[in-house]
Amino acid sequence: MWKGMDEHDIIPVCPVCGQPVRQRDASGAYRGWHVQCDSRMRAAMDAKRRARQAEELDERLRYWSAMLTDATGDIRVSVIDRNTVAAERDHWAAVLTVERCRQAILAMRMTPDEVNRYRDPWLRRLCADIGRDGMDLIADRVGWSGARPWRRDPATARDGTLHAAGQLPVPADPDTREGYRGDLERSPGAALTVMGALDHIWKEDNTGTPGEPGPWRLR
Repeated sequence: MWKGMDEHDIIPVCPVCGQPVRQRDASGAYRGWHVQCDSRMRAAMDAKRRARQAEELDERLRYWSAMLTDATGDIRVSVIDRNTVAAERDHWAAVLTVERCRQAILAMRMTPDEVNRYRDPWLRRLCADIGRDGMDLIADRVGWSGARPWRRDPATARDGTLHAAGQLPVPADPDTREGYRGDLERSPGAALTVMGALDHIWKEDNTGTPGEPGPWRLR
């Protein structure tokens, strides 16, 4: 920093678009991001808040899952508590799955060049969440004719990162000392699928006929 230069004179970089921010607020200080980037910034902040809530629920879910490994006498209570948290977590995971699919549809509709270039970190994270098969399904549904760069991205797995924790069977006898025989690694439950999310979006937003693959209404 030059001698005598005030930190308020340093032009910040917009966290949304990466360009210098020369706009100032009412006090005369530089804004943290552009006025035209405000909606995207607020959307990013909302997404972080939802991700933080999901992370907190995941922490609680991991805690109760670990408790189940060593539980004996109180196993039934532990299973019930774990399932309560898992149900809440899976609800938000389902909401997140639908939200991610909506975002992918909008990206293909509104910013096809960005999808083809595949340089935006947000877009790459979106594809990693949905997975290669899910992105291909969305592309087929919207009639996408551009490139499918997520197929070559090593960070994007086939199934993505959106999965359901499911519900574990609750032992009938709360005083059993024989040990818990439920499968702790492969808990049963409805899977979170992109197909299911697209069917949900279709029921809410479709403006065509049942035989058409789209389009979806922008909301």
